[in-house]
Amino acid sequence: MPSPRRPWIHSFRAQPLRRQANLLVIAVLVPTVILQAVAVPTLLLQRFRSLEKRQLAGNGETLTKAYAREDARLRAFTKNFATWTETYRYAQGRNPGFLNSNLVPSTFEGGNVSIWGVVDRSGQILSAATYTPQAIQTGGVASATVRALLRRMPQDSARTASGIVAVGGRYYLAASQPITQDDGTGLAGRFLLARELTPGVIADIVPLGQDSRLSLAGPGADTTPPEPLSDRLTLPVTAPDGTPSATLRLTQTRFILEAGRAAILQIALITALSTLLTLLLGVTFIRRQVLQVVEEYDRDVRRMQRDSRHRLTVRGDDELGRLGVTINDLTDQYRRQYNEIQIMHQRDGLTGLLNREGLIRRSMPQSLRAAAVIQVGSLESLSGLYGAVRTDRLLLEFAARLREHAPSAFCARLRSDTFALLCGQPLETLLPAVQALSAPYPVNTGEVQLRVHVGLVDSEELQSADALLECAELALQESHDFGEPTRTYTRQTRRRLERARTLQDSLRTFTDETFTLHYQPIMDLNGQVPVSFEALLRWTHPDLGFISPAEFIPLAERGGHIYAVGQWVLRQAASDLLRSGRSTMKVNVNVSPLQLLSPSFAQDTLQALSQLGLPATQLVLEVTESAVLEDLDLATAHLNALREAGIQIALDDFGAGYSSLSLLSRLPVDVIKLDRTFLTEALTEQGARSVLAQVVVLATQLGFPVVAEGIENLDTLTLLRELGVRRGQGYLLGRPAPYADSLGRA
Repeated sequence: MPSPRRPWIHSFRAQPLRRQANLLVIAVLVPTVILQAVAVPTLLLQRFRSLEKRQLAGNGETLTKAYAREDARLRAFTKNFATWTETYRYAQGRNPGFLNSNLVPSTFEGGNVSIWGVVDRSGQILSAATYTPQAIQTGGVASATVRALLRRMPQDSARTASGIVAVGGRYYLAASQPITQDDGTGLAGRFLLARELTPGVIADIVPLGQDSRLSLAGPGADTTPPEPLSDRLTLPVTAPDGTPSATLRLTQTRFILEAGRAAILQIALITALSTLLTLLLGVTFIRRQVLQVVEEYDRDVRRMQRDSRHRLTVRGDDELGRLGVTINDLTDQYRRQYNEIQIMHQRDGLTGLLNREGLIRRSMPQSLRAAAVIQVGSLESLSGLYGAVRTDRLLLEFAARLREHAPSAFCARLRSDTFALLCGQPLETLLPAVQALSAPYPVNTGEVQLRVHVGLVDSEELQSADALLECAELALQESHDFGEPTRTYTRQTRRRLERARTLQDSLRTFTDETFTLHYQPIMDLNGQVPVSFEALLRWTHPDLGFISPAEFIPLAERGGHIYAVGQWVLRQAASDLLRSGRSTMKVNVNVSPLQLLSPSFAQDTLQALSQLGLPATQLVLEVTESAVLEDLDLATAHLNALREAGIQIALDDFGAGYSSLSLLSRLPVDVIKLDRTFLTEALTEQGARSVLAQVVVLATQLGFPVVAEGIENLDTLTLLRELGVRRGQGYLLGRPAPYADSLGRA
């Protein structure tokens, strides 16, 4: 039984064939037009929008990294000034020529800053200036700006801080740093540098494309709508005190969307015309010329997400082809920018040499054999003496010599004062470059010779760059420890430095159980009775056993533990003297040069004696002439304060170095201790005996008691008595011994 026909089909078939064809075309055309006019453009716009969002996110990452890099550069430049000895002395009022040497255009230009400020410990502004290419301005406006910037800094004066500060509708990238000595101790004030973030400065810091704009606005949410056909990305930034200070606003033109809309419009027109002519041709055209291209673009875009080197397959030069070319060009531009950023991250900005990351990356595919790590000494002093610009030229010449004399090696600048060479050949390949560095460098109208320390390593087996650099830096550290310009890595190098690290860690947490004091008598050579005892520090490590002072004292000085160790020695010696009950006896305590250069040394010493109850007249502090001359003003102030309290000052190791007899009358000392080398030479050489006699006579005339060290035999004792030396110290008279066998013996 035949199925009943539907009425609409019957009615349709009843129409003329032309009308049926027209109705069929219309029935197919309308959904097709709707499909092509709505679905396809939406899909394309989503793809384009996805590309725009990724590009905007990429530019946001570029902006974040550029801001972090500028912030780090400003912090480093500020830290360089703040830890410079000359700045420290200026903040203390002892360097009146500091501004003449440093408040110059090259300082601002070298650091890309426009605001300069220095305050002392009380917060008083010592110097404030603003800079423009026309002039350096000081006075009320500069002081007001510096004062406003400092108000936004953390209240903790010892804290390093940086960030963006809004002052009077203007924005500044500011950084401040405590003014300390080279070794990080002491606090004399605060140093501030800032850079006004004008549109030109912002464009210089973050060089974005012509389709992107960067601006600064106040903190908080951005409620203003973006411009038509543009995207916006906002990044909040904070002031140095941690509070929100501004918003970085990145506005990017939606050029991909504009190109996409134009292409979609043309596609729609072509589709409509083709559909009107013939549905078959239209569908075929759309499928082959449009949909296939879009699908290929879509596949290519997904593949580009996995492989950044892949590009859209462009067919023809129509709108879609030009769109594909545009997308490829934009992708290539983005990749070039990305590669440039990567290169910037792998290159030193001044010399163009690889940095550590770049060195590791470039040398990664290769196996290496030899390395040299070269450290330039006193780079800060050179910068202060010749200026930052000339010092940079000197470093450029330094880098040029590395490239010229080691053309097959990887050349890198690891730190501001440290360079590296790596190669796959034997170490002899690098030695010409190392030797070339010792030749003089032209500076101003003369020449200067750099003092360098070099760590070398020559491996019998091929190794990675990381492994060779570690060995070379260990050798470099050893060159400092041994006072040698060049040191080659050996197996003993690592063991010695591991031992040094172990000792450094133990010094950081030393206890009374591991440290002890031995006492050596200082005798009256006529009556053979002790007049004082010198406290000598001894250390028995729980794992390594007895450690010589010649080994652990330099480690304590280098690791910054010497002040705590010195205070422990002072307190222990004072306690032992009180415990002995000898009210007329004195105790001698040695003072490290680093202790003497501490701003609170005299105050801390007198406070310790007051807490323990030891009379100041029973303490003798032994200092070396080199320690006093390292900072004559500060050392003299300390010694005068101690002498006024009743403490005696002994000039130790006199004659061991470049002792100047003319300085004796000016140095605040009470006793002179002759170095043992004086006695050794005087026993065998007539000239040395004459010099010793003259020193004794001169010291006696100046009113300084003389103590001779190193008396180990009767001949030495007889000679000293003949010359009129009344006090002495040495193994012949008494060896260093624990408290119970020396100071504490009844």
